[in-house]
Amino acid sequence: MYWLLQWGNDDAASERVWRHMEQAGMRNSARIVAPIDLLASVRARLGDVAVVAEPAPPKNGEFAAAAYACAYLRDRLQLPPDEWVCMLQPGDGVDETFCRSLLRLEHTLRESTAEAAFVGVWPKRARFGQSYIVTERVAATGTGIYPAVSGFVSKASMEEAHDLFVRGALQSCGVTAFRLGAMDELMRAHGVPRQPESLIRCYGSLPRLDLRQALFQLAIRVVAVVYDGNWPEQPAIDEGRNKEGARLGGEWRMPEVIVRRRRLFPGEALSYPGSGFRELSWTIVRGIGICETKQTAYAVGDGEIVKLGAGEEPTLLACTPLELIEVLTGARRRSVYGNTGNGA
Repeated sequence: MYWLLQWGNDDAASERVWRHMEQAGMRNSARIVAPIDLLASVRARLGDVAVVAEPAPPKNGEFAAAAYACAYLRDRLQLPPDEWVCMLQPGDGVDETFCRSLLRLEHTLRESTAEAAFVGVWPKRARFGQSYIVTERVAATGTGIYPAVSGFVSKASMEEAHDLFVRGALQSCGVTAFRLGAMDELMRAHGVPRQPESLIRCYGSLPRLDLRQALFQLAIRVVAVVYDGNWPEQPAIDEGRNKEGARLGGEWRMPEVIVRRRRLFPGEALSYPGSGFRELSWTIVRGIGICETKQTAYAVGDGEIVKLGAGEEPTLLACTPLELIEVLTGARRRSVYGNTGNGA
């Protein structure tokens, strides 16, 4: 397992997490991923540590950083596609105990036959603005219990956070593990070159993606790993924002993206009448269905992507067993998470 720490905006927080990683025994197989203009600052704080220097400022987020780091590891260290990589983001809960728990991650993942995994905790209360991991009902296997990820919600609204909390969703810890081959597939899907030299030339124009959402949208097995140790509550400022939103009569809204995997039996349908989403896309993983809007109806099948805007009021009817990835984008007063259709 190779560990990647994405250097954040708070130098002190990033340094603290790196020290915890060292204490947990991760240093020999760990790298810091930092923009090249922060390289001198990182060295001044940490001394001679292994750094993957991003060729441009961090405008493109975690996906771009992970893509470049993996291209570097593959090219320089000749790592095989089945090698595991784990990306960490600095957070208040990332202490030495948490880092030591991650050392068991590779064994767990190899047993689970997964291609990627997200680490989360059971939240004590609903927190708007947090990312949530939605899991399928856990099932025991011969090698353990590994809940499959069925959805990922980034920056949940207040109502969605409450709904997800009631449904038993995990709060994300900002840790994403994946096989190097899965990152290769993800880069190909988004037209990102795999060679570091070519990647440098187009780095500034890479798509700004949430790494977990992007991995989840691939047709791969993604599982959730639950951390059962201490995870701190968010600062009190979140509560203040929550109350301020309530005083404004529920007008507090945030950009949000909901990604989830859907499975429909023949005759079942997903429907969004009068929904307030800005954009909706369905990527058909396998099966055949009929997409209907107010203007038209047409058949869709394996590998096809349906993109729809607000006001189209779409319905997707399954003609055969249908599996798809659904992405909802919007800032809404009213959540539609889990309230549409019969899909799992």
